[in-house]
Amino acid sequence: NGKPDTPRTPGEEWYYKKVSFWMKRYENFVGLTDVKAAQARVVESEKRFIQMQDKRREAQGNISEVQKRIKDIHLELEKTHRGEDRYLVLITQEHQVLKEEKGFQDEFKFFEKAEREHFSALSNAVRDSHEQERAQAEKTKYWSVLGSIIGTCIGIFGTTINNRLRMKELRQLVAKNR
Repeated sequence: NGKPDTPRTPGEEWYYKKVSFWMKRYENFVGLTDVKAAQARVVESEKRFIQMQDKRREAQGNISEVQKRIKDIHLELEKTHRGEDRYLVLITQEHQVLKEEKGFQDEFKFFEKAEREHFSALSNAVRDSHEQERAQAEKTKYWSVLGSIIGTCIGIFGTTINNRLRMKELRQLVAKNR
């Protein structure tokens, strides 16, 4: 294999698969898999929200541009007498630009609503992710406490056995020396 990340020998591959298997089991056990999935949902929601924000901004820019064109047409209309042919051309242009503006405003409203919905989805994903992280931290804390208690009990049990064995040896030595 030409990739530096992949194992090259069958032994390394076996080891990699075993470690990967046990790491996945551990992550499932302590809840890291759920946390990672929740974080991935946050990233995906954020990406969709940003895309919708960009589309809304673009629509807003289009509206501003059209409104500037309307303003320019109105200035030209003020300078032009009603009897001139140019007046009719300007009125027609104004009508077309106003239709364009309405289309951009409808588009803007659509993107604005979609942006709000995506923001809401992002907020929910962030809230869910935080809840998953809290639950995982809580679970890890309890397992740590349980592990400490078990470790302490094993230590006390081992020390007790070791002391009894030494006391037994000491009694045997004392008994031999009498």
